[in-house]
Amino acid sequence: MRVASAIVCLALWGAAYGLEVVWHHDTPCGSRGYPMATNFDGAGPLEVVVTTRFDGAVWVLGADGAPVTTLKQDYWVEGAVAETLRPGNVPLLAFQQSNGPLALLDSTQGLLFGAELSGDPRLGTSPCFIDLDGAGDPEVVCAYRSGILMALTGQAMPLWQFDAGAPIDTMPAGAPIFRGQGAVYVLASDGRLHGLSGQGRPLWYFEMTHPAPAYPATSDPLVAQLAFTHPSVLVSDAAGWLYAVNAVNGEEEWRVHAGRSPLGSPA
Repeated sequence: MRVASAIVCLALWGAAYGLEVVWHHDTPCGSRGYPMATNFDGAGPLEVVVTTRFDGAVWVLGADGAPVTTLKQDYWVEGAVAETLRPGNVPLLAFQQSNGPLALLDSTQGLLFGAELSGDPRLGTSPCFIDLDGAGDPEVVCAYRSGILMALTGQAMPLWQFDAGAPIDTMPAGAPIFRGQGAVYVLASDGRLHGLSGQGRPLWYFEMTHPAPAYPATSDPLVAQLAFTHPSVLVSDAAGWLYAVNAVNGEEEWRVHAGRSPLGSPA
């Protein structure tokens, strides 16, 4: 569970490797997402971007912790902000409101646009960017508790949707595995890990021995290059098993019993 009422910047100092507070910024309510460092305005030092839930705000803070701008939404913002770099190193940010709408922000141009999607994203989850067609301009993928996974262009135009057949309480993940084209991976609450092509076509599914961890525990899929020939997808279940699954064909590579309770998301 990620709850905070202040954003704190820590720095690593000296041979003793001690942490010292550089600055902190009080927020009016808690956050359900991690802060992110990004070149928000496209020039100069990095800024910090973080969401706060109950006031539906996206906060942008300067490198010194001073507020730069605040973007207010009509509804709660349930998770963190996702980011990708578009051609020309232009940052594009994405976040979801509690009742489903997706917001996309081109901060260098001051453009805020989105799509009026319906659905209930799980508390604390975020959209993700994946280059589905290998064209170099990533698309955005959103997951909902209804079991629907939806892909949209960077202009918020719908591309496809997939029904996992069970609620999705996790964030999707992706990897460029088919001649530069991306694949999408999502874990449903029934314990099935689904692998999809960049066009939304089901490729395979892998069924864990136990269901996925139930909220507030989560197990977001993680794509990692464990083997030389292909990437793997790491997921965990509600009984403490960690699995490595071949990202290309969905075959189990190994599993290890790492605990007696949900492990959370691999890292």
